[in-house]
Amino acid sequence: MKNKLLLTLIGGLVLCLVNSTGFAQSTIRLSYANSNPLEQMGVNIRQMHGVSLEYSYQLPRSPFSIGIDLGFSNYGTRKIEDFTVVAEGQMPSTYDLTISNNTCYAFFTTRMNLTRAGFVQPYLSARLGVQEYHTDFTLENPNVNHTTDCPDPVDEGTVLSDVAITAGFGFGVNVDLGQAFKFDLGKNRLFFSLEANYLAGGSVQYMSLNAPTTNNTPQNTDMPGLAPGVRTLSHQYHTGNVYRSPIRMYDIRMGLGFSF
Repeated sequence: MKNKLLLTLIGGLVLCLVNSTGFAQSTIRLSYANSNPLEQMGVNIRQMHGVSLEYSYQLPRSPFSIGIDLGFSNYGTRKIEDFTVVAEGQMPSTYDLTISNNTCYAFFTTRMNLTRAGFVQPYLSARLGVQEYHTDFTLENPNVNHTTDCPDPVDEGTVLSDVAITAGFGFGVNVDLGQAFKFDLGKNRLFFSLEANYLAGGSVQYMSLNAPTTNNTPQNTDMPGLAPGVRTLSHQYHTGNVYRSPIRMYDIRMGLGFSF
C-alpha cells in the first residue's frame, strides 16, 4: 500500500515539474520536520523527527502558490541483538532484529504570500492529504558478509500499517538569503524557511515503542480494531499494543529552498 502510494505521488511531483515551465516561478524546499502529537495521540507517541521535500509553483500575478509536499518521520527505533528464530526443520539461529515506528505523508499545499517585499517574507499555508503510520521490521545476520547469494537483510516487512486523511494550516516566513547577505543571486532565489503547522485528521491505528507501560484507555472487547482503545497484536517478530486515535499534532519545519 505505502509503496504504491509513494510511487503515485512521486509520479505526480515529476509531472508537475515537467509542466512547470508555463508558470511564473517554481520552488523546491527541503526541510527538517519536528512533529509533536497532541491529545490522545500525544499520550502514546513522543516527538517525531523527519524530513520533507516540497515542490510548489507561484501562480502568475497572484500571491498564491500551490504544490506537493512529501515527507517521512520516525518516532521510535529499537534494535534487538541475538534474536532467536526457529525455522521449520532447522536449528535455532540468532539474528539482529530492528523494529521501527514511522510515518510518511503526502499533501497538496497552498500558500498565500503576505508580502514579497524585503528579505523577510511571511506567508499563510494550508494543506490536505494523507498520513500513513507503519511499524516495520528488519532481520539481519550480523555474522555473514552479504553478497548476491546471501541477500541483506534476511527478512523485512511491515507489522502494522494504517492511513488517514489529514488537513492542516500554518504560518511561516521565508528569509531571502541573497538580500540578507548581499549575495548576487537574484531576488528570492535562495531562502531559509521557518514554518509552524497544526494538523488534524481521521482516526488511525498505530504501534509505539515509546508508549507508556500503563494506559487507562478501555480495551477493544466488542469491536477489535474499530472501537476506541487498545488491543494487542502478535507478530512473528514483534508483539505490542495497537492504539487508535484521531491525528492531532503540530509540527515545526526549518529548511532551505531555491526558486527557478
